[in-house]
Amino acid sequence: MRRREEALAAAEALAAAEAAAARSAQEQADQGNTHEEHAHALHRSVSVKSAVLTGSMRTLKNGQDAYVCNELVGAKYLNVPCGVAVDTPSDVHGSHIVIVDSAKHKIHVFMNDGLHVRSFGVRGSGEGELLQPYAIAVDAGGKILVTDLGNNRVQIFDISGEFLRSFGSAGTGESQFVKPTGIALDTEGNVVVVDNGNNRLQVFSPDGVFIRSIGEPGDGDGQLSDPRGVAVNLKTGHIVVADFQNDRCQIFSKEVEFCL
Repeated sequence: MRRREEALAAAEALAAAEAAAARSAQEQADQGNTHEEHAHALHRSVSVKSAVLTGSMRTLKNGQDAYVCNELVGAKYLNVPCGVAVDTPSDVHGSHIVIVDSAKHKIHVFMNDGLHVRSFGVRGSGEGELLQPYAIAVDAGGKILVTDLGNNRVQIFDISGEFLRSFGSAGTGESQFVKPTGIALDTEGNVVVVDNGNNRLQVFSPDGVFIRSIGEPGDGDGQLSDPRGVAVNLKTGHIVVADFQNDRCQIFSKEVEFCL
């Protein structure tokens, strides 16, 4: 609670500093400063490196209280946040909340109390660059796995944002994707990816080596139409997928048999 109060106080100080600097910049501009001087003054006003995920306590319809996060102060608003994951807590840093900011082509990392740690990613198709990232998972070692939807691949980063490797390309064959969406890890650390445009799931080893494919287009048992999200039951190994256009969830065993 103390850390959240300190973070919120820092955010308020940041907002006050931005407002004061903006007023100062405007006054200088009114006095005949050049456009370059005005832009430099505005740049100084947002250079404070203090950002927190803010929100408010709200009572949900079921009567439970929840802290609803809604804004990244100091880095403007999140723009189409799609995926979120939490890593395994450690004695050093506790746990992190990792958010996919799809329209900004970025990943944001926060402490468990909402304090902003870092952001990484730029729009593009090179190594470590992102194009409409969609979903995210964090493995036991703290590596961040992101479905890079616009580039038809999965990219892997460490918690500091350093690019490690990627796998996948555009197409319909093994290890190829058309708009990969959901991503999850199974009990053995294998990576389950929703291959949305090909109406299937693909399973890869932790190193990104293709293992098997699950599903095919259609509306029958075991068939998929516009699948989106995926999760793995870590006790049974069952894979649960949101079958969007068929208005249902389907469950597969880890042996790739349709269960429900």
